[in-house]
Amino acid sequence: MNHVRHLFHRPLNVLLLPLLLSACTHAPATVAVAHLTPASDAATGVLLRVQDAGGQEHSFTRDQLAALGLVSYTTPDPALKNRKVQYVGPLLSSVLRAAGVAQDSRLVLAAHDHYRTVLDLKPLDNVPLVLALEADGKPLKLSNQGPVYLVFPYQAYKLDHNLYDAAWVWQLERIEVK
Repeated sequence: MNHVRHLFHRPLNVLLLPLLLSACTHAPATVAVAHLTPASDAATGVLLRVQDAGGQEHSFTRDQLAALGLVSYTTPDPALKNRKVQYVGPLLSSVLRAAGVAQDSRLVLAAHDHYRTVLDLKPLDNVPLVLALEADGKPLKLSNQGPVYLVFPYQAYKLDHNLYDAAWVWQLERIEVK
């Protein structure tokens, strides 16, 4: 009964996500709806700030990010010598939608360590980028690429590593529309 109650309290986009992904011609079969592992050592407070084109800032906690709907996929991670890792988190597109940011924007991605890079979303239409909060069942923390890590589904899409490896931003804390 607890699962039924939980299911009906999930946002509609989580329930429709598998259907929407299956309708995309390039959607991988390996993207699945997921849940976060409860953990006492998970980061709390604001994890991510998104600044929209008008300059308004939107802040997200771990719970707020999770409430947008979670997906999971296993993909090779270029920062870990292409070791396959199972990542869980909301879709970047869901977070941008919640912040009122257009899905074809150019974004500045900023990390805790002051790393910055620009990501053009236009060529990534229908590619399910994930803002990972968890890796292999463990919450991401500053000490292990978190608490937010932008990951790409290299396992299911032919994406140019020369273009996108630098956009796998760990310790991601801010997204700005350029």
